[in-house]
Amino acid sequence: MYSNIHIALIAFLFSLETNYELGIGWDIKNPLFVFFSTLFIYNLGYYQAILFKKPPQRYHAEWMLKHITYWGFSMLLSLVFILYLFSSYTRETQLIIVLLSFISFIYIIHGIKIGKWKISIRSIPYVKTFIVSLVWAAITVLPQVIENDLLKDSTLWLPLLMGKLLFVLPIALMFDVRDIESDPEEFLTIPRAIGVKATKVLAVLSLFGAFYLFMQLPLSINPIYIMSVYFLMLLSIVYSTPQRNELFYSAWFDSLMGIHAIVLILSISFN
Repeated sequence: MYSNIHIALIAFLFSLETNYELGIGWDIKNPLFVFFSTLFIYNLGYYQAILFKKPPQRYHAEWMLKHITYWGFSMLLSLVFILYLFSSYTRETQLIIVLLSFISFIYIIHGIKIGKWKISIRSIPYVKTFIVSLVWAAITVLPQVIENDLLKDSTLWLPLLMGKLLFVLPIALMFDVRDIESDPEEFLTIPRAIGVKATKVLAVLSLFGAFYLFMQLPLSINPIYIMSVYFLMLLSIVYSTPQRNELFYSAWFDSLMGIHAIVLILSISFN
């Protein structure tokens, strides 16, 4: 339960960060939508392992099975807020959300057979990590851009979108490092293809790319504060191994997105 709420709060902050980067400020409609969407999809992701009789890779799914009331209430509450907030978006934003929701749904129900067809995006070589990063970046940037009529200013939102993608990518890569031994054999992830050390190099390059794009944004802040977050991420990548415990990844790596958001928001607010 707490891990799902934790990642939903991180998603809220990551979306709220976008508001400040775009100059929108404290408009929490999309951060709230992202919060409840994340809570819904993560609950569904853990529980589908039980619904379809798949052995869970983490203890979360077992916890869900023992606390079915929480799961049902959380899913229902999240769905109510999702539908309410979804109705307030423009048609263009709704189309983007539907597309991202479809990708997310197909992603979490990996291995489900419908007739002769087997749905498994995660089994497509090397694609898993990039899908996660793309969805996180898109849902935390595009709704605000479209709703505030900023699509024409691609010099602002495109570096922001790509920067967030490259910031999330190292985190997703390190989760693949964590799961290198527990993932099903058909999952040809990047660490399995090129090795853990090469994956870390790729993650570091992505992190440098994210920092470069962030520095292109027209923000009046002291870069030292935000540089410290990237340095923490760099150290975390270097010390990542498949043997690190669950908290190192689920608690610390995910929290880096929230730390990035908090540092940025405070830097802009008190500049």
